[in-house]
Amino acid sequence: TGSTGTLHALPDATVEDAKIKRYQRRMARQQKGSHRRRGTGGQLRKLHRKRARRRDTATHQISRKVADTAHTVVLEDLNTKGMTKSAKGTVENPGRNVKQKTGLNRSILASGWGQLERKLAYKAGRVVFVDPAYTSQA
Repeated sequence: TGSTGTLHALPDATVEDAKIKRYQRRMARQQKGSHRRRGTGGQLRKLHRKRARRRDTATHQISRKVADTAHTVVLEDLNTKGMTKSAKGTVENPGRNVKQKTGLNRSILASGWGQLERKLAYKAGRVVFVDPAYTSQA
């Protein structure tokens, strides 16, 4: 979200995600080393590449738009690696809400925050990182 309230969103990938899920299920049922499995793997790779390209294009367009309109870009210094840590835990101390955490991690990584940050760093004139604490207050 920009300082003026403009929302920059990535294109919705739910259709591609559903197709990827379907091909993964199909591939899990196929015999390893078969020609059909190889073909399904190719389709799966194609879908992953398509989703990555769409995200890459969108982050390029958003970063260009932001860099053209703002002299200084202020971003939260988000610890994406820490935010997407596993919730599995150990055998002695098992994790809680592991499925929910997995879904959250998937959506955080799919949002492309790191990509957008890198692209803004080389396109924008000046990028300032601020502590993310208390920045979401109304």
